[in-house]
Parts: sequence; structure tokens; C-alpha cells
Amino acid sequence: MANVLLSVVLSGLMLGGVYALISSGLNMIYGVMKIINFAQGEFVMLGMYITYWLNFAWKLDPFLTLFVTAPMGFVLGVAVQKLIINRTFGHPIFVQTVATFGLLLILQHAALIVWGASFRTIETPFSSSSFEVLGGVVPLPPFIAFIGATIIILSLYLLLTRTVAGMALRATSENQQIARLLGIGARKMNYLAFGIAGLTGFVSGTFLSTYFYIYPTVGAIFILRAFIIVVLGGMGNILGALAGGIVIGESEALGGFIFGPQWSEFISLVIFVLVLLLRPAGIFGVRLK
Repeated sequence: MANVLLSVVLSGLMLGGVYALISSGLNMIYGVMKIINFAQGEFVMLGMYITYWLNFAWKLDPFLTLFVTAPMGFVLGVAVQKLIINRTFGHPIFVQTVATFGLLLILQHAALIVWGASFRTIETPFSSSSFEVLGGVVPLPPFIAFIGATIIILSLYLLLTRTVAGMALRATSENQQIARLLGIGARKMNYLAFGIAGLTGFVSGTFLSTYFYIYPTVGAIFILRAFIIVVLGGMGNILGALAGGIVIGESEALGGFIFGPQWSEFISLVIFVLVLLLRPAGIFGVRLK
């Protein structure tokens, strides 16, 4: 029983890491532009499909497809900023948020038209591989995904706190008008923020495709959890997203183990509501400085 419980805890930890990576894209856009990107889940979905087809057509290892999906995600994010979000500037934030919701619907229905509603999976030599940690069983694909997601999140944190571009992003997140007066290209920072969000979405999709079903509406699952995690960790807080992702991953894993899988999402929503009521600013309470 103890070994099974440990396996569940480790599973929740690994899932939470990937949830956090998805949420970091939402955090980045909100922190810089104060926009909630409803299409972040569809970025994940596209990353999953691209990984699937690269594996299916050319037998590429799913993790090697990161060299394709990461730049594609960044380019798509920049394109969305240039072609959609830029055109909404000067209008209320509500208009920009609705624009991202419209993008969600477009990408979702485009996927249904192009690939159909069938569920797909990726089979690799290591799909069923696992190893033991203190008696608990750790599947290899989620473990690799967790390590990769954690490295990327920590890299984003270092980008924001240790580089000139990161300082410019943080200054833009504080006040875009003052950032312009200081000579910071606020528009370039907006492109960078959306590009990073696209990259994290596609990379998350690549990680998830190694052990999760792939279908056109899968993004809806992840965008809901991403919103919960962003609120838990504090809007605009990258490390808060990592903490929030682990909390949600563990609550779902342990809740599903104790009460049944049908309770997993309900428990996450309860935690979400309690945090909103008791600590609306999130676990850390402030944006990343």
C-alpha cells in the first residue's frame, strides 16, 4: 500500500510540472500585457499533433521533435501577436481577451476538420518503460517530461531575473508607457511574451504526447488547469506557476486515488475557490520582481 501511495505522489509531482509549464505561458502574457490567453490550451494541442505526425511520418523520437515544435510554437506566438492582438490595441482589454477566445475556437475546429475527432497515441520503445524510486514506480515518459518542464521553467525565471531582455520584460509588465519613455521597445516585448507563450505551449504538447491521448479538444483540459494554477501561484509569477502546478498535480493524483478519478477535477476546483476566497493574490501574493 505504501509503495502504491508513493507511486501516486510521484505521478502527481510529474504531472504538476507539465501543468506548470503550460501555465507559465499564461503567466508571461498576463504579466507583460495583462491579457488572458484562452488559446494557450490550443497551443498545447497543436504541439501534440505536430509531435504525433513527425513521429508517425518520419519515426522521429518524440523528444527530438522539440527541435521542431519549440521554434514553431515561438513563431506562432509572434504571429498571433502581430496579426490578431496588435489589431486590438486601443480597445478595452476585454476585446483582446475575446480575440484569444475566438482563436481558441478557430484552432479547435481547424484541428477537427484536418485531423478528425479520433483519439491518437504515440508508441515508442520507452512508452511502457519505468523505474523504481524508494519502492514507488515511476513511468519514464512522464519523468522525462517533468525534468524538461522544470528546466524550462527555471530557465524562464533566470531569463526574467538575470538578463537584459528579462529586465525589459519586467519593466514592460510594470508599466508599458513608462517602459517606452525609458527606451524599451514595448511592442518587441509583447512579441517576445507571446512567442514564449507559444513555445511553452508547443513544448508542453510534445511532452504530453508521449503519454496522453491526442485529440482536437484536448486543450480544454489543460487551459482549465492552467487558469487554476495561475491563480494559485499568483498572476504573473513564474515560480508561483511551478508551485501551483505541483499543488494541482498532487491534489488530482491523491484525490483520484483516495476518492476515485471522477473526483480529481472537482478537488482542483475546490482548491481554486478556496484560494480565491482566502488568498486572492495567490500562494506567493505578488508578481515576480
